[in-house]
Amino acid sequence: RGEDVRITATIYTSDTSVIAEDITGWAMTLEIMTTDNGAVLIGKTVGDGITLTDPTDGICTLLLSSTDTNRTPRAYHYTLSRTDLGSKTMLAYGSFRIKSPTVGGV
Repeated sequence: RGEDVRITATIYTSDTSVIAEDITGWAMTLEIMTTDNGAVLIGKTVGDGITLTDPTDGICTLLLSSTDTNRTPRAYHYTLSRTDLGSKTMLAYGSFRIKSPTVGGV
């Protein structure tokens, strides 16, 4: 909670593939919500929290700032989507937990 978080993700050509997708020039969004399909609390796009780190190998970096993660400790839902070419394609979805800060380094 209240920390910068950097996540590296690799986009593959399909759910069962080990071949990385070339994501050069892609527009992408990361949306974080309290419930599945709920109101978006945090939105990130390429150039604003999403970096195409090594696009020919399908690698992007997602950055959540300490302000983004300074939220009530609980489970949150996310979607990572490709948003160009006139259609929204979900690339990944799931949940993660923001924890209470550790007191005293324990």
